[in-house]
Amino acid sequence: MSVASGARLCSNVAMARPSNRAERRHTLAVAFGRLLAERGYAGATMAELARASGLRQGLVHYHFESKQEILLALLEHLAHGLEARVAARTTASSTPHQALLAYIDAHVAL
Repeated sequence: MSVASGARLCSNVAMARPSNRAERRHTLAVAFGRLLAERGYAGATMAELARASGLRQGLVHYHFESKQEILLALLEHLAHGLEARVAARTTASSTPHQALLAYIDAHVAL
């Protein structure tokens, strides 16, 4: 194969799409949180999650094997949000009293 034909072959190969797996899992976890608030754990089915997310149920199962796995992803997302709020509020605290108030504020903030 010549260099020219090799270059032509490479230019015809489609580039792979970047993975959106982490973003899709995050979106599904947040949607699951809304379903939990509206319907409770028993009512937040994989089928309802698919409908609420505008996805096919098979795609939901591709990203998560079970409701428990989605719940764990949601809890991880919420924990990271709490950690970020605590860090943002306590960093500016100059006294232990201010730090405690900031810590409490971060935990009750919506």
